[in-house]
Amino acid sequence: MQIITSIILACGLLCSCISKTSKNYKAEQRDFAPTEYRLVEQAEQRGFKKGVIQHALNTKWSDFADKGFYTHIKTLKSGMQLYRAELPNMMMEVYVLNNVIVIQSSSIMTGKETQQVYMEMDAWLKSCNPISTSNSFSAKDGEITNTYEYLFQDYTATIIKRELGILYTLSLNEEKKETASQQSTILDKQFSNKYFSIKYPSSWQIVQEENQATNNTAVSLQIMEKQKNEYDFRPNINIIVSNKKWNESTAYLTEQTSHNNSMAIPDYTQLAIFNDVSLGKCKGSLLWYSFNVQGYHLRGNQYIVKKSDNTTFIITATMENSKYNKQKTTLQDIIESLIIN
Repeated sequence: MQIITSIILACGLLCSCISKTSKNYKAEQRDFAPTEYRLVEQAEQRGFKKGVIQHALNTKWSDFADKGFYTHIKTLKSGMQLYRAELPNMMMEVYVLNNVIVIQSSSIMTGKETQQVYMEMDAWLKSCNPISTSNSFSAKDGEITNTYEYLFQDYTATIIKRELGILYTLSLNEEKKETASQQSTILDKQFSNKYFSIKYPSSWQIVQEENQATNNTAVSLQIMEKQKNEYDFRPNINIIVSNKKWNESTAYLTEQTSHNNSMAIPDYTQLAIFNDVSLGKCKGSLLWYSFNVQGYHLRGNQYIVKKSDNTTFIITATMENSKYNKQKTTLQDIIESLIIN
């Protein structure tokens, strides 16, 4: 199955260190219940070795042999550098602080196999003799999320189990897990056309596809969070590919866009403009703004980026201003999954 191949490859990319998790532990001497033994065997078929955790924690990023697979995504407020690699059915992330890998995670798309994969991973991690284990659950929007933690001497392993996927994380024990919420978005849907591809979670949907909005628009796409009730504003992302090959810089186009918005939109406020940003391997500009419409106070983050042939892409995320801190991570994860062809 494809998921097996993905997990084995992920272990290969993150195997700079192979650690026994306890000095006194001898995996070959442990007595396994028959069911647990079978689960560990099945986990080994996916690339997880009984009694051994493969990881790159505490490895210098400058010495990390597999860093060529990863793309730099952003710098967090803590100073951590986030790098990401994407494979079929999997997204892997590495967090680097002071040139040392402190957190690594893998978002695995498991589909209907989620429970089976979890049981195998649970049996495998327990074969590594954790000091202690714990679990908790939460319910949100009708989905139950289960979190399982396995404490080892130097680091903690975490499995977050959702309906269609698993987030597996290793982090050094002295590091605060302030990135947990940023790792939590599982992008298990994808839209692709000849211009770009983008991923989004199953809690979102496409509401407008391949429409030609104006004569200057080659294609437009809008994806939006699924409706929960009759009153909340639904956060959304709109992508427009322009037919016109704009010769002007994205900095100029962004300033003009903001000026036009101020003339047309009531209570429009420009918050900030950032030039020399990157998105989908293209360079461009980012405009932050707020405005009022139909009783909603909204926040917009708009990217304008161009390919080398001046093909222009306009990517706009819109959400309620009061929910910005809560919703920005999901919106940004979706936007950063964009690949421009």
